[in-house]
Amino acid sequence: MIIWRPILARHVSLDAAKRGDIDLLDILKLNALMDAQQAAQAAADNKAR
Repeated sequence: MIIWRPILARHVSLDAAKRGDIDLLDILKLNALMDAQQAAQAAADNKAR
């Protein structure tokens, strides 16, 4: 589920999600940012080979 990825990566706390301090749009933005970071890391890894 998309909510767990930012929580497990410690970008947001489970308590903040439970309190409603963060909404679904914030979660989606965090996931998109994490996707971009992962893609950049993969590209850098491929370039280093």
